[in-house]
Amino acid sequence: MKNIPIPDAPPAERRAIERLVRRLLALRGEGEEAAALEQELNERVYRLFGLTEDEIAPIEKSLDRAASR
Repeated sequence: MKNIPIPDAPPAERRAIERLVRRLLALRGEGEEAAALEQELNERVYRLFGLTEDEIAPIEKSLDRAASR
């Protein structure tokens, strides 16, 4: 884990991510609202890590495969 660079999110972004996670947990990750919240969470994390569209594409593809199981 020491080799994984984890960015330090600004306080406002950290709070926004925490709110999204709490709402997802309350919804138990189910339903259309949960899917939209999960996408927003993913986008915030991608920005936090500074990922490009080319770097995001394989992640999204992997998430799509996992969700269809």
